[in-house]
Amino acid sequence: MTAALVLVAPAAGLWAYGPGGAGDDSASDGRPVAARQAPDEIRETVETRPSSPEGRMAVSCTETLRTVGQNVPAMGTWATDTVFAKGFGSGLKGFRLGAPQASTPAWDLPLPGPLCAVTRHVSADGRTAVAYAGGGDGPDADPLTLPCDRLAVVDIDTGEKLWDTELPGAGTSLAVNVTMTDGTVAVAWGQGSAAYELTGGKRLWADGAPSACEDKGFAGGRGLLALLSCGDSAAPAYRVEKVDPRTGEAQWTYRVARGVKDVYLVSASPAVIAVAAGDYVVTDLISLDERGERRATIRLDRDHQVLDCDRTFSAVIESCGAIVVGGDRLYLS
Repeated sequence: MTAALVLVAPAAGLWAYGPGGAGDDSASDGRPVAARQAPDEIRETVETRPSSPEGRMAVSCTETLRTVGQNVPAMGTWATDTVFAKGFGSGLKGFRLGAPQASTPAWDLPLPGPLCAVTRHVSADGRTAVAYAGGGDGPDADPLTLPCDRLAVVDIDTGEKLWDTELPGAGTSLAVNVTMTDGTVAVAWGQGSAAYELTGGKRLWADGAPSACEDKGFAGGRGLLALLSCGDSAAPAYRVEKVDPRTGEAQWTYRVARGVKDVYLVSASPAVIAVAAGDYVVTDLISLDERGERRATIRLDRDHQVLDCDRTFSAVIESCGAIVVGGDRLYLS
């Protein structure tokens, strides 16, 4: 049994990544260009318009499952200027963009157990974070039955595992959430949360004290947002907090209205959340200002808009992949 993945790139090029940057710099012809970023900042890209809507295959990858009916996670997709990387089962593989053998891995990084959580973010110098089940029984382990208890940071360009650590208190948790903001990796596992320096893996803070609120997870990128679920699990009260990534302290708190069934973190900065009000399907988008106060509520037409927020049986709350947040605008499909 095989699983195949094909990456199609615009005919004009694979990706036009600049050296990074969130700045408002522009080229002389008015096109945006990227400002230079520090190595451990979250990578931001400035893409060029392709000359044609037609694409060409950049990477083709096929994996063979060892056992029919086996549960194999294929989580995690990342890219730098030179490498496309994909997670599959108990490891990651990197493929050289533009190489003649685009289907042959440039590197292969096996892990002691299956992947159980990833972040979509990549640092300016090409690092990303993954969580895996350290107690796994090799590549044949079932990720749905193992504690997600280890965190690692990987160099996408080389496939090197830069550091690896055991998560405090996550040994009994199957649901772990991982994200990155500038210089920091943040992890939540329901009963607690922790943050680590992206460079070196030093633990910055950890919160595992008993509380009436559950750490649902984080959203990263330009900032760090936390989602907490408080009170009765059958009818929880949700809170969204902006968190100082170096200390774990809340800088502001937004209390979601009672009756909301679920909340997703669309963007950390600017802060945007998606709420399911009165139903388990997302009904509204809410934007928050720099003080955590509501700027606007956008009511959605669920029959005609695709949001891609729901991740059934997943701890991912930094989702809504069909929504793009840029500056003072939201783009919906």
